[in-house]
Amino acid sequence: MKQSTKKGSRLLAGRNSPSFSLDRRAQTVDGRKTDSAEILLAAASELLIERPTLQISFSDIAARSGLNSALIKYYFGNKEGLFVALIKRDGRRPLEQMRKLLTWDIPADEKMKIHISGIISTFWRYPYLNRLLHHIVATGESKSAAEVADFYVRPVFEAQAAILKEGIENGIFVDIDPSLFYFSVIGASDQIFYSTFALRIVAHQDGVTDEFRYKYTEFVVEMILRLLRKDHSQSVSLPARPVLESLNG
Repeated sequence: MKQSTKKGSRLLAGRNSPSFSLDRRAQTVDGRKTDSAEILLAAASELLIERPTLQISFSDIAARSGLNSALIKYYFGNKEGLFVALIKRDGRRPLEQMRKLLTWDIPADEKMKIHISGIISTFWRYPYLNRLLHHIVATGESKSAAEVADFYVRPVFEAQAAILKEGIENGIFVDIDPSLFYFSVIGASDQIFYSTFALRIVAHQDGVTDEFRYKYTEFVVEMILRLLRKDHSQSVSLPARPVLESLNG
């Protein structure tokens, strides 16, 4: 097995992303038999986790999946179609969890804690996700860009705006621009998983471990809530890790 694949296997370890079997006969995702489209998406996901780039070829995906590269065109049309399908696969459950969070009868600052930690957890599982979003919106066809914006970008922004509005109305948060808040939170949540070279220099490690991810989540949540809250004397702490993981799916 090539060294890059070994390294990718280490990067995948511990993530709650869909598992992919290289057993071509089994063709399973998450331990169940599945169709070729899901197998291709799982293979693309593994490759994108292993590499700090979106440059993966049909040949790469075919080799990893054990399927014919012609099936990629059959199911997704082109690489952009594959990327859009991958965004939807990876984003579906986090978005469902986010919508449930909005209905919970808890204070706005507690909702924001869980929301921000959920975004970081999502980018930890799928470190390429925000890059895919940028790629489709910036370079994709207008139809794909609009599709991705409606599926992921707009719902996340509207959820954040709703929590901010609730917190302001209840006297918990200071008044803040939701659009500036969105860019700040997404940028802080994604940067650590994108800047792998800087991570080696600054933190002296090759990747984001589970422990480092949790510490970073605590830091980002505290930083943002200290900005938001009117009462700066309140402590900022995350739920215990098992509780946090259960809340974020």
